[in-house]
Amino acid sequence: MTDAPKATKFLGEIFAKVIMEDVISLTDIERLLQEPDGGDKPARCHALDDNLTSEVLGSMLESIRVERGDSAVDRAKSNLQCPQ
Repeated sequence: MTDAPKATKFLGEIFAKVIMEDVISLTDIERLLQEPDGGDKPARCHALDDNLTSEVLGSMLESIRVERGDSAVDRAKSNLQCPQ
C-alpha cells in the first residue's frame, strides 16, 4: 500500500461504495482495518498502520459525503468506534 500513493484513496472509495450499497457495514470495514495482519506480526499490529487507516477512512467518508451528503457522513461517523 505504501508504494502506491493513491491506494488509500482508491480503497476508501471502494469501501464507501460497498457501504452505500449495503453490502457490508461500516462496523465490518472498521473491524477489517483493525484486524491483525496474519501471524507474522505481534497481535497489537493491524493490517494497516494508523496513518494509512486514517487515510482510508477519510477517503471513504469523503466519498460518502460527495454521494449522499453531510448527514450521511454524520450517521457513518456516529457508528465508528474510536479506540479508548
